[in-house]
Amino acid sequence: MSESISVSPPEKLDAYANDLLFRLWVTRGVRFEANRRLEKSHEVSHIAISVLSVYVICIALLELLIHDRSGAIYYLFPLATIVAPIFILVMEKHLAGEQHLVRAERMERSAQRLQRLHGKLVFLIACNDHSPAALEVVRKAYDQILHEFPVSHDYVDYLYFQTLNPEKFHIESGFRGFLCRFRGRAYRYIGIWGIPLFLIVVPALMIAFAMVSVVPKTQNTGESHATSAAEGISIHTVSAD
Repeated sequence: MSESISVSPPEKLDAYANDLLFRLWVTRGVRFEANRRLEKSHEVSHIAISVLSVYVICIALLELLIHDRSGAIYYLFPLATIVAPIFILVMEKHLAGEQHLVRAERMERSAQRLQRLHGKLVFLIACNDHSPAALEVVRKAYDQILHEFPVSHDYVDYLYFQTLNPEKFHIESGFRGFLCRFRGRAYRYIGIWGIPLFLIVVPALMIAFAMVSVVPKTQNTGESHATSAAEGISIHTVSAD
């Protein structure tokens, strides 16, 4: 970023202007995508924590209704009523430390400034006024923006931005191009939904498994009670006779 621009032939000057324009366009677009990803991660993470809280409440209610606590139920209730609230508290502290919304706001502000600078350079090139001095001013402004916003985007944002603009990055249209686009989208969606989906789906499966294991026992208990009651009635009838 520290190169200086001297008097150059028009071809080299045009090539440098287009290269600087491309860097501005990429950094701006990637940081806008980082802003969207961070905001979505914040939203999805809080949804996962809310669902976990609902699970804890539901299991606490089930604890009052289910008296047979053998098998998986014996471990489920302590896990839900003791460990889960502590885990939720740790997750909330972790999310607060991540500062997704703060980082998203910084990404958006830097992208907006880069967008204005990008528009200025587009205007200079369109007017054929991109002299070495003008390009030096744009380059210094670009470096200044990067310096003022040192917290940069993640590599996954760059990969995803490539998938949105395959022609700009010369991504092939064949199988290798498909793999490249798939990788960028998969990394992004896993980064946003991976842990929250795990926190939502795994406890739900545990609850379902525990309930399935309880239902047959409950039915057998009901049948045994019904059989005992019928036998009692029969004995009472025989005694009366």
